[in-house]
Amino acid sequence: MIAACVALSAPAIAQTETVIWNFAADSHPYARLALDPSTGALYGTTYQGGNGNGTAFSLVEKHGVWTYNLLYAFGGGADGAPYGGLTEDAAGALYGTTTGGYNASGTAFKLTFNGSSWIHTVLHTFGSGSDGAVPEADLTIDKTTGAIYGTTLTGGTANCGTVFELTPSGEESMLYAFQGYKDGCYAQSPVRADSEGMLYGVMIYAGAHDRGNVYRLKESRGVWNESVLYSFTGGNDGGYPSDLDLDPKTGALYGTTYSFGRGNRGVVFELAPAKKARHESILYYFTGKSDGNNPAGLHLDASTGILFGTTERGGGSYWGTVFQLIPNGNSGETQLHSFVGHSSDGAYPYSRPTEDTRTLDLYGTTTRGGTFNGGTAYLIVP
Repeated sequence: MIAACVALSAPAIAQTETVIWNFAADSHPYARLALDPSTGALYGTTYQGGNGNGTAFSLVEKHGVWTYNLLYAFGGGADGAPYGGLTEDAAGALYGTTTGGYNASGTAFKLTFNGSSWIHTVLHTFGSGSDGAVPEADLTIDKTTGAIYGTTLTGGTANCGTVFELTPSGEESMLYAFQGYKDGCYAQSPVRADSEGMLYGVMIYAGAHDRGNVYRLKESRGVWNESVLYSFTGGNDGGYPSDLDLDPKTGALYGTTYSFGRGNRGVVFELAPAKKARHESILYYFTGKSDGNNPAGLHLDASTGILFGTTERGGGSYWGTVFQLIPNGNSGETQLHSFVGHSSDGAYPYSRPTEDTRTLDLYGTTTRGGTFNGGTAYLIVP
C-alpha cells in the first residue's frame, strides 16, 4: 500500500551552510564523510586527485580553521582507486574499498596510524573467484560483533554482485551472490546491520519489475539466505533505490529511490516492521522544483527520528539540495540548503550527510563546484 505524501511546505533555507574545504581540481569526492566522535576529525576519499587515482584524507578543525591532511594517494595499480568512503573501527583504523587492483575488480583496504603517518594495507583483492567485483559502497562494521560487511556491484556466480564479510586481518567470505531477476542485481549501496545480526540493503536493478528491490540477509547454521522485502514497480512507489537506513529501535527501514514516483523525481519511502510482508509507505514525492530531485543519500537520526538527505539535482539553482524530513509529521520536506554551484558552495551532493550527534551539525561533500570545481566539503547547522 502506498500512502499519500505529506504536503510541500515552504522551503526554509539554512543561513549556516559553510564550505569547510575546497578540493583541488579533478578531485571529486563522491562518498560520505566519516566522523570520529572523540576527536571531531572527518575522514573521506576523493575519486580522483592525488596521483590521478584518488586519495584518502582527513579534515580537522581547530579554532574555527579547517586543515586538510592527505592520508594516502592511490596509485591505481595494485591499490586501486577509491569510490566509496571510509569507515572507522573502535581502535581508530579506517577501512574502505576501491575499483581497479590487480584483477581490475577492486580491493578492500585498511589505513592505520603508526604515530607519525598512515599505513595503507590491501586486505583483499577481488575478482579471483566468485567473491564479487567492483565494490563501490562504504563498508559497514557491526558494532556488536566487529564484523565488516560490504557489497560488490558485479561478480559472483551470476555477475549480479555479492555481499561479503571481511575480518580486520583481511580474511574475506562471500555471504551471498545475487542471481538477478526477482533476486536483484547490482548492489551499489552499503548494507545495514540490526541488533540480531541481519543485514539489509537495496539493489538498483532487477527485482520483480526490474526497478530494484529492498532485501534482507539472515544467517542460519552458517548459511546466509536472502528475502526480498519489497520490489519497486517504477510507478508512484519509486524505482532504482539509491540508499537505505535502519531504525535500530523499531526496525523500520527508510530509503530513497533515485527516480520514478509522481513526476519521475524520486521518493523517500518507509518499510515498517511486519511479521510477514513489509508494506511500503511513501513519505515524500520530490517535485523537481525548489525541493530538489534525484535523492541520492539518506541518514536517520535514531534519537529524534528525523531524516536528513541529499538530492543530487534540483533546488533553486538546480545544483542539488540537503533536506530534512520528519516521518509521521505534518511539516513536510524542509530544504536545509540549496547549492549554488560553480565557484561558490559546490554542486551535486551525491552521498548522504553525516551527523555529529553531539552538536546536530551535518557534514557532507559535493562532487563538483567550489573554488577549483573539484568539489567541496560543507557544514550545515539545521
